[in-house]
Amino acid sequence: MRSPEAALMCAILEDAVDCFQRQLVSPTRRASRLGQEAQEWFFDNNCRWLFSFVSICNVLGLDPGYIRRGLKRRDQGNDKKASLKNHRSRVGQKNRQAA
Repeated sequence: MRSPEAALMCAILEDAVDCFQRQLVSPTRRASRLGQEAQEWFFDNNCRWLFSFVSICNVLGLDPGYIRRGLKRRDQGNDKKASLKNHRSRVGQKNRQAA
């Protein structure tokens, strides 16, 4: 059974992942701001603060590097999808103008 502190740390981590992922699919300014804050938290190496990403990973027995790599892949995959969507939109506009 987890201690209340570990459960709180797990909830913080889950919320940060949710904020990070929401910014990738939601175009709102709030989602973007919260996602950026989460991203900064994930990639900060501060381990002096009890609720830093690195400290939470240490307490929960998680590998921060593994999580960071997964977040980067998710972010890069979203960039590729957005780039493809923009390309398709431009091609569609050119086709409509040519018609």
